[in-house]
Amino acid sequence: MSILDKLADDKSKNVREMLAQNPSTPAKILIKISDDTNRDIRQIVAQNPNTPLKALEKLADDEDDDVRYFTAYNPNTL
Repeated sequence: MSILDKLADDKSKNVREMLAQNPSTPAKILIKISDDTNRDIRQIVAQNPNTPLKALEKLADDEDDDVRYFTAYNPNTL
């Protein structure tokens, strides 16, 4: 397990938020945290310009209106 995998599972919301907003976070990690139970984390992933289509497809079906809103405006949303 890589350091980033460990951080993606960190119990601290702040740590996961930093991963979600960092443009250098690998696609694999963004996909993983796009399933986070915290809507704020999912919302930040939806705003990250490097979030891959696979994660955006999941976020487009999110129960939270804001997550879907930011997914719609992500430059990778086709």
